[in-house]
Amino acid sequence: MLVDGPVIRLCKGPKEHHTRPAIDPLFRSAALTRTRDVVGLVMTGALNDGTAGLQAIKACGGRAVVQDPEDAFEPSMPASALAWVEVDAMAPLDRKSTR
Repeated sequence: MLVDGPVIRLCKGPKEHHTRPAIDPLFRSAALTRTRDVVGLVMTGALNDGTAGLQAIKACGGRAVVQDPEDAFEPSMPASALAWVEVDAMAPLDRKSTR
């Protein structure tokens, strides 16, 4: 998935982290397209998908939010993000807005 102007497009690009779609390409394209308007959210998941994308979002002036790994079903994705990215907020799953 990639941000293309006001639209999110599903693309058959290369796999990242052995999967497609992966969150890093979406985060990177959002960071380049929307810059400071972007908020990246990394939640439960395996390995380090999302970490490089959150770094791109932060580098472009956006914000990074990560689920508390203690609250995650699979904590390695949020733990990786916390280890490598200066996040703006960390919250347990029950504190996420549904709006």
